[in-house]
Amino acid sequence: MKRLNEQLTKLCEDFEASATVVVKDLQTNEIIQINSDKPFYVASIIKMWLLWLFFIEEQEGKRNLEEKVKLNCDLSLINMGICDLVHSDIEWTYKDLLYMMVVLSDNHCTNHIIDVLTLEKVNAEIKRLGAKDTVFNRKMNAGTANLATGDAVASIFELFFTSPQLSEKNRALALDMLSKQRYNTKLPLNFKSKMLSDGNGNIFYHKTGEIPLAEVDAGVLSMPKQNKNVVIVCMTQDLKNNRDGIVLNNKVGELVYDYFN
Repeated sequence: MKRLNEQLTKLCEDFEASATVVVKDLQTNEIIQINSDKPFYVASIIKMWLLWLFFIEEQEGKRNLEEKVKLNCDLSLINMGICDLVHSDIEWTYKDLLYMMVVLSDNHCTNHIIDVLTLEKVNAEIKRLGAKDTVFNRKMNAGTANLATGDAVASIFELFFTSPQLSEKNRALALDMLSKQRYNTKLPLNFKSKMLSDGNGNIFYHKTGEIPLAEVDAGVLSMPKQNKNVVIVCMTQDLKNNRDGIVLNNKVGELVYDYFN
């Protein structure tokens, strides 16, 4: 991946803000790591560790995906999802909340999941997984400054694809959530039309996030005809405006997609 490494390194060197990029071929274990050991604002990608821990506790019999729950929405919470737009008497399941947490990045659902799991247990699981410099500081709202390195983000996505700790049922459920991601203006924007038209059945399983002056996206590009899965992480911060971070994600995604195709 020498040529791709050179292209991505130049992109980051020319970028007028801070960026980390990780690309890992899960079949060959070849990896590109650019500023990957530095903590970045991880924004809503931090929700991947919540999803992981909920599934682990479900496998231990501590959680039930079909259990019914009602949400008490704090209307002061800035939200990208839908729970604050519907009437409060709706009964959701925990599986519903997890879908909305991942697919729509709903912060009301996320904060309920945090209350159930507790920040203490989430951070303990992050530490057990060896996610260096990854900290879940507080519940979700605009500007929530949770941190992770590019290496840690790449690792959690790899775990969802390969770890024997996850049941095949929960792995399939997680991948279904990630495949239904509704926010696709970052890494996949410039290759989404290619992915649909090439007829190879390629899928990008990913989770996005943003806070003021930081834009992030990460996931796994799956190419079944090539028997290849590639982790892609792009996180930016210290931006002059958020659009710059989105554009860098666009360029990184296109370079990686074109290289492997």
